[in-house]
Order: sequence, then C-alpha cells, then structure tokens
Amino acid sequence: MSVLQDESFVWFPGWGGNSYGLLPIVERLSSGMHYLIDPKSSDLENLNITDWVKEAFSKLPSGRKWHVMGFSMGGLLAQEFAKLFSSHVKSLHLLCTNTGAKDNPMALRPETLTRWFSTAKELSDPLERILRVCFTEESIQNGTYDQYISYLRQDENPVSPKITRAQHLTVLQYSSRDFIKSIILPTFVYVGKHDQVVPREASLELYNSIDGARLIELDGGHFCILEKVKDFENYLIQAIQSI
Repeated sequence: MSVLQDESFVWFPGWGGNSYGLLPIVERLSSGMHYLIDPKSSDLENLNITDWVKEAFSKLPSGRKWHVMGFSMGGLLAQEFAKLFSSHVKSLHLLCTNTGAKDNPMALRPETLTRWFSTAKELSDPLERILRVCFTEESIQNGTYDQYISYLRQDENPVSPKITRAQHLTVLQYSSRDFIKSIILPTFVYVGKHDQVVPREASLELYNSIDGARLIELDGGHFCILEKVKDFENYLIQAIQSI
C-alpha cells in the first residue's frame, strides 16, 4: 500500500490555472485524497490572498489535517493557509514559488517578463502564450506540454482574462515576508532547475526564511512537478515519511 494512501492533500494552483490543470499531476500520483482549489469561485472584485484562503478553507471537508500544496502563485495561498490554519496543516509544500511580489525585486524581474513575452509573441493561442515558457524544450518535444494543455481545454468555463488580471493584482500586493519566519511546520520547498518564470534565487529566499525547511530540486522548468512527476512523487513520499 502506498505511503500516500491515507493522506489528505489540498492543492492551490498557479496564476491563470484551475483544477483541470492540477489533474495531470494528481492523477499520476499513486494514491491519497486530493482536494483541488479552483480560483474561479472567488469574489474577483475584492480578491485578496487572505479572503481567498478563508473561502477555500470553509469548503474543505472537516476533521482532517492537510498536506498543503501550493504551486507558483498558489504557493502564496499555501503560505497564508499555514499562517491562518496551522493546526490543520500536517506539512507545507511550496512548489516553484516565492514570498510574493510586494517589495520583492526578485519576484517579477524585467528580464523574466521580457523572456516570457518574447517567447510567446509568435503564438496565437492565449493559453499557450502564458504556458509555453513554463516547460522545458524536452517536455514540449515529448508531449508532456500538449497533454497539459489538453487537460486545461476540458474546462467548459476556462479562466478568463478578468480572473488572471485580478490574480495578478493580488500577487503584486501580497508579501509573506512579515510572517514567514514564524511558520513552524514541516516545510518543503521545491525548485525547478530550469525555471524561467520564478527565479531560483527567489525560491531560495523563501527556503532560507523558514527554519528547518528542506530544499528539493527537480530537473525541469516551472512545471517540473509534472515534467518529472515520478521524481516528484518519490520526494513527496520521502517528505511524508520524514514527518
């Protein structure tokens, strides 16, 4: 029986993502109960990280302690979840993320944005403009990228530009720096060695801010947890066994 069999996970997606985008990762994990947060249910006119997390928590099944998984922008929600509901957190997993963008020169560097949009400028599909730079060329060639896009396109009500704008503004206004050092939970920070979206040093700043955190590096891009999903599962199993 898998180590994950009796464990409960709550997943926060990245910017512009939704529960469909998490499915190709979760489905390839061996087992466990996974609750996927969908950002479209939030009040976009007044969206902020704290209220977003409180809303998500109110919808979770009661009586469980969660392994909280936050990918990219979702890592900010995961950090806020750990601050607000630490007694409900079994472990914290911060995946290709940072401490937020407020007063953080490493969060949204001009060269990162330039690389992002220059890579995407010749693509006509808005979804691919956002996502292509998140994958390595190897994953584009071997079909991992196309599979991920196909999952997103199953959503009959995809994430709209209005939602991504609201999320972007929320990220710009958020920082966990004022509380991140106070988190006392088993914490694991995952970094993609070839991540072109979240600079490695931004993830390392996060890692160095949490006492006792463990650093895990995967040989992939921003979506390294999907590109190297078997390695990711092995590290996840090791993390849970170590708690």
